[in-house]
Amino acid sequence: MKAFYEFDLQLNLGEFDLQLALQSNSPVLGLFGPSGCGKSSCLKAIAGLRKASGYLRCGSHVLLDTTNSIDLDPAERGVGYVPQNHCLFPHWNVERNLLAGRPQKHIKAEARATRFQEAVEILELKPLLKRRIQQLSGGERQRVALGRALCAMPELLLLDEPMASLDASLKQRILPFLVRVREELSLPILIVSHNPIELQLLCKEVVVLERGQAVSQGSPMEVFTQANIYPGIATAFENILELDLMEQSSEQTIAYLIEAKSTSQTIALPPIPDSKKKDTKHPIRIGIAASDLLIARTPPVDISARNIIACRIERIKRLPSACLVIVKLHDAAQTELAAELTASAVQELELAPKMQVYIVFKTNAARIY
Repeated sequence: MKAFYEFDLQLNLGEFDLQLALQSNSPVLGLFGPSGCGKSSCLKAIAGLRKASGYLRCGSHVLLDTTNSIDLDPAERGVGYVPQNHCLFPHWNVERNLLAGRPQKHIKAEARATRFQEAVEILELKPLLKRRIQQLSGGERQRVALGRALCAMPELLLLDEPMASLDASLKQRILPFLVRVREELSLPILIVSHNPIELQLLCKEVVVLERGQAVSQGSPMEVFTQANIYPGIATAFENILELDLMEQSSEQTIAYLIEAKSTSQTIALPPIPDSKKKDTKHPIRIGIAASDLLIARTPPVDISARNIIACRIERIKRLPSACLVIVKLHDAAQTELAAELTASAVQELELAPKMQVYIVFKTNAARIY
């Protein structure tokens, strides 16, 4: 069975060459790395905006194959490209900007009209349709740029640092829209970012670039717990959990892991703000910092922390100033969490792989996305 993505791209970038060879079965794939490593140039090459050589296939579509003289024009690649600077038309209103992208010739008008309505609903753009671009906030412009790409009916969506220009509060608001696009439109997405949390929320697999080459590839947990790739792991790494709501009140939210075999293991969360309220059809995602997770050898009693989850230690990673204890939850076969502990705590508790332990965290330690 062929991988969904197959890249063997070559492109001269001046100081070094982009030589990206990779395969991936994850339709939503993240590209991570420092500024200037070739991430954005890679997206432009995929979109056909930079002349590259080699081979490029996404799904069943071969976009580039130098050996067989295939190099599709950008308009024929079926790609929706959202650049960092939005590139909106300031003298047009939002509706006209959304319809500015040209779909491929085989796309019927009815299908495009349906997509327009889907994009407006998912991105909550209806109140903005008659406004001019100058009247929009940064977050609203980002949503319009994403909507324009979607309305062009792409077969592949390319997002280049979609939240790089937004402040922290706007990022918190835009992330759920990107998640909804992924879930409700089932579009393949390639997303470039230097923010691990964005990629953790959106991607099942991440490729790390360094001077134009892939130096690591794997799940967000595998990639971002490597201190040489993400030095901020000890202070900024967040565990991402996908949950289904069970009940909500003005005081708390009760949810359970979607992957769990039963609903007996509930998780207590803060109340969900009105701006993030979701109906029960949609899951919620939470982030918990590795430094906010505690590990106990036995179930704690008489403790204020509401969340106590049985798990098993998978592995222990030594960092320059701490240790990461990676655990797997008993009730969810694939769900792993990383807890940051001091080396002395690991030693005193005699923690080791395969040991049965308990993860403990407070309700207010969870960040709701």
